[in-house]
Amino acid sequence: MWSRHYVARCHAHRTVNATGDIRCNGSSYFWCGHSQNDAHFEKGRSDAMTTSQAVQTSSIEELSHYVDKALSAGGIHALVGGDGAGKSSILRALAHMYSQGKGNIKSKGVCYQPAHSGVWRSLSVKENLEFMAYAYGLDRSVAQTRTAELLNLAELNGTENRVAAHLSGGMRQKLGVIMAMLPGPDVLLLDEPTTGVDTPSRKTLWTLIDKATHDGACVLVATTYLDEAGKADTVFVLDHQTVLARGSAREVIESMPGTLWSQPRSLEPLPDFERDCVWMRGNTVYEWSEEEVASSKNMELATPDLEVATIARLLHSERHRESGEGNAPKEEHVLAQSERVAHDATYPSGEVLVECHNVCKDYPNVRALDGVDIGVASGEIVGLVGGNGAGKSTLIRMILGLEKPTSGTVHLLGKKPGKKSRAEVGYVPQSLGLYPALSAQENLNFTVRVFGCDPDIDLREYGNTPVGKLPLGAQREIATVCALSHSPRLLILDEPTSGMDPLARARLWKVLQRSAERGVGVVVTTHYRQEARQCDRLVELEQGRAKSQQ
Repeated sequence: MWSRHYVARCHAHRTVNATGDIRCNGSSYFWCGHSQNDAHFEKGRSDAMTTSQAVQTSSIEELSHYVDKALSAGGIHALVGGDGAGKSSILRALAHMYSQGKGNIKSKGVCYQPAHSGVWRSLSVKENLEFMAYAYGLDRSVAQTRTAELLNLAELNGTENRVAAHLSGGMRQKLGVIMAMLPGPDVLLLDEPTTGVDTPSRKTLWTLIDKATHDGACVLVATTYLDEAGKADTVFVLDHQTVLARGSAREVIESMPGTLWSQPRSLEPLPDFERDCVWMRGNTVYEWSEEEVASSKNMELATPDLEVATIARLLHSERHRESGEGNAPKEEHVLAQSERVAHDATYPSGEVLVECHNVCKDYPNVRALDGVDIGVASGEIVGLVGGNGAGKSTLIRMILGLEKPTSGTVHLLGKKPGKKSRAEVGYVPQSLGLYPALSAQENLNFTVRVFGCDPDIDLREYGNTPVGKLPLGAQREIATVCALSHSPRLLILDEPTSGMDPLARARLWKVLQRSAERGVGVVVTTHYRQEARQCDRLVELEQGRAKSQQ
């Protein structure tokens, strides 16, 4: 029997309502009340179909029914798309649908993990899992066996007594996934479980997803990482509650609208980067066109992968949505506005902007940085890569002078970090640094007054909505615009594209690359290896040490 003291403690955090929904802090796990031993499917895929014509819906309910009809037992299905596409709303609607015994998949059990991991931060790892087992009525010996198996798969052995609030972001996400898997649901709904998670943890999370499908579950996962979406049996490309494409990764690529061109970055002349349909990935320049003519004589037909094909679809959708609403296509995206404003502020390349020598930082019981040497010059993009807890964010705080090193030296723009040198830095922290109760324009107005500048940037397209209520990708764009508004000599961005769709990522990286061309130094942290290839130089941190510099 579960102890009454323990059950009372858990119920202080969670409640189970009459419909079988388990709720806490706005999160929900749904279970339909049947034993997990009753849950079974005949494995197999539903009829495969590629949607080359956009499927528009009038409501999330209608869109959810469309997605439901395409799902199959024992398969992995991915939702990709930008802010407001409907990914999270679809997952919540399907969770409700299946918990009521409705839908194409006759589910006897469904679990849903929200985007913020869904764990109870004040409970330990063990207590989180024990309550899930209690709430779903699992036999104690079965629960203990399954818990041990899942903890091992998630590489969380030895963390059982740690409070969830003290886990890294990646560890919390893994805990959230195994909590959802613990009852053995036959439908598993995961909302961006790998966003902001380091590469090893992402691999572990996909091992867990593969385990769930091997056990017969239907898994529907929302993700902004196209390399992950490519592993799915079915990919849904969404934009503004519209299904732009549906099918396997290969089918989605082959049905891409328009024509894709590419050329090496080193080959002159380059296409006009002012155009929204031109972007760069690594050392390759891409151009998408609805016509069969490229704008540069050096352009050749390109073979798309899922990421560039999705960017093309989102561009196509955006262009036709705006023309369908009677508006001319946007001449300038909001990020491009900030780059245009800063265009005249050019700086000499090769000047040393950041110098860190033998930097160490100690906290109680842990050394966060251990003898780090790093330099950043004007006109270059330096990427900081490494796992969660490697020391990337700590190093950034040292560079900015927000924290002092225990030993070693840090120089920012030729002097010790301070208020004066920080005035020439544009900084976007992981927490974004926005005032959530203010609108986008109000946040920008406050920023430019602090820096004493008056850029011609218009953020009124976001309306009067407090930024705290805007989608994460929109918040990141606004934070980047604010960081660029005073034409800084150095840009520092901590995980700037986490949660962004591929088109938004491409637009942000175009701005960073053009900033570097003007002589701005750029420091970026990222967990996304494909994105790291955009950098001129990479510094890999591991357990507080600079493992390698490439």
